[in-house]
Amino acid sequence: MNLKAKILKKPLIFLVLISIALSLFAIIFSALSFSKLPDEIILQLNNNEGVKTFGSRADFIGVVVSVIILICVNFILAEVLFQRERVLSIILIFANIAISLGLVIIVSLLLSLN
Repeated sequence: MNLKAKILKKPLIFLVLISIALSLFAIIFSALSFSKLPDEIILQLNNNEGVKTFGSRADFIGVVVSVIILICVNFILAEVLFQRERVLSIILIFANIAISLGLVIIVSLLLSLN
């Protein structure tokens, strides 16, 4: 069975593929730019105070890994709940797209600040 037939059989797979593509883009983008990061990076800014929190490269990786774990948990829950509660499963899949898009934004902002 090819990919097009699977997408037609389960239309929510397309949404899952969008979320995976966004997450992979963020991971590849952060991996390519990781060597260019300084030892101390800016993690949080405030309009009034300026730089609020500094962190290390490990903190940057921690942000990316924690978001990826959250996405994986949502995928597992969406798959388990698909047969029982389709509405909740669809909400989780759309939440994954929003979280993946947020990951791309967070990674691009952290890399552009440093």
